[in-house]
Amino acid sequence: MVSIFGKEKSKVDEFGCVIGHNEAAKLFNLQLQGLVRNFTQQYRDANFTYVDIFSIKSDLIQNHSKYGFDQSIMVCCGTGGPPLNYNDQINCGSTGTSNGTTVTSNSCNDSSKYVNWDGIHYTEVANRFVSQKILSGTYSQTVSS
Repeated sequence: MVSIFGKEKSKVDEFGCVIGHNEAAKLFNLQLQGLVRNFTQQYRDANFTYVDIFSIKSDLIQNHSKYGFDQSIMVCCGTGGPPLNYNDQINCGSTGTSNGTTVTSNSCNDSSKYVNWDGIHYTEVANRFVSQKILSGTYSQTVSS
């Protein structure tokens, strides 16, 4: 999304994230929380858990170095170099043409230092971070009737 919607500096925040997309995600999450609360009225014998993945991932991007990552938005497996190392026409492990030159999208030497694997997926270490935060319960709200 950053490579497509973040070309203008005014559209990204200080962490390199697309401001409009983040605002839309926050609004969606507010509406989702309301929907979950409404579910408890409709399904009285059920419990629902809302997990705030947005806050987990935002914390990871904003504080990546605190958690041992060197790169927050630059991809490990890509091509093009900083700041994103991403080309949406040449997927991870693929060969293609960029500006008239044949290039291959290769992985970095140490994926554990990257949050972003290929511009779409998180690295294994980043996914582990997210799953640990989910399992901690800190970012969860369980609602029951």
